[in-house]
Amino acid sequence: MDAATDFQKFVGRPVKINEIKTKYKDKEYSHFEYDEQDPTIVEINTLVSQKALKLRVWTPGMAGTCDWWTDRINVHIEPVGQGFGQVKSVRIG
Repeated sequence: MDAATDFQKFVGRPVKINEIKTKYKDKEYSHFEYDEQDPTIVEINTLVSQKALKLRVWTPGMAGTCDWWTDRINVHIEPVGQGFGQVKSVRIG
């Protein structure tokens, strides 16, 4: 089984997130931060460590690079309610 397949069990699971709002030049922006102690994130981190991989968690509004790493798991989280999101997808890259 490849690494991406091993992580598919997390798709749809809830994750605690917080929306951070900032204002710049009279315009409001927001991004989300995830709770590193959330049980889903802790379980993902455990599996990442067991497989000697790297982890990047993407939340809405997050800036990042588009580089490709074959030993990195990208977890995408989307907001679904006040204070919670869910794992939308998990990919290698």
